[in-house]
Amino acid sequence: MKLEVKNISKAFKETDGIKLVLNDISFEVEEGEIVTLLGPSGCGKTTMLSIIAGFKKQDKGSVLLNDQPVIEAGPDKAFMFQNYALYPWMTVEKNILFPMVQAKMDKEKQRDRLEYLLRISRLEEYRNYYPQKISGGMKQRTALVRALAVKPEILLMDEPLGALDIEMRQSLQNELLEIFKNEKLTVIIVTHDVSEAIYLSDRVILMSTNYGEIILNEKIDLPYPRNPKDEKFKEYVGLLSNKFIEAGTRKKEELE
Repeated sequence: MKLEVKNISKAFKETDGIKLVLNDISFEVEEGEIVTLLGPSGCGKTTMLSIIAGFKKQDKGSVLLNDQPVIEAGPDKAFMFQNYALYPWMTVEKNILFPMVQAKMDKEKQRDRLEYLLRISRLEEYRNYYPQKISGGMKQRTALVRALAVKPEILLMDEPLGALDIEMRQSLQNELLEIFKNEKLTVIIVTHDVSEAIYLSDRVILMSTNYGEIILNEKIDLPYPRNPKDEKFKEYVGLLSNKFIEAGTRKKEELE
């Protein structure tokens, strides 16, 4: 098993007391699997992603990556933020090179890896552009391949297409999948978009407002590339949409 999330609980201190966000949440992700954490706002999916990344520390439970406990952030766990977080003073090329330089990768390997990443992201002709001079889709692809620069064990994506308009999101979904498959990536995506979860994922984990309780763990049995107009796709949309509504109305259980 690539990733094991075991009995995770997490609370935050607030001015009016302690707010419990996650309570006893467990799931697994296999090698090479694309899994989406789907759920309404406030269900704790981004908190869970941050714990897996090592950015936040759980109060109870454990996260294992390749059978080793996750205790801190590191290059083995690439995290792609919704706002891209590109360095505006660096060109596309230098943004992608930055993590390789930080990791002290051999210069020749840096160059080979850079050319490969530019090619699969279709950014070769934009390599000398600064982020403010390229489109949102190009920024998204730059952020993605930068996250992959040092070949992480797992890619974590928080609303990766959330900052883009609907038309651009749809055009980029296939590009994301192509890169995932080229790199043979294990991926966890956070989203609240049902159709996007079905389009991108091998499996969808639906979390609820009841402290992140998982109310559905559904394998998406559709071949790639997927067609949202197919009847089977529509069936998954119906199933997950109904469960999504239920997830948002779950009352929080009284805990001792």
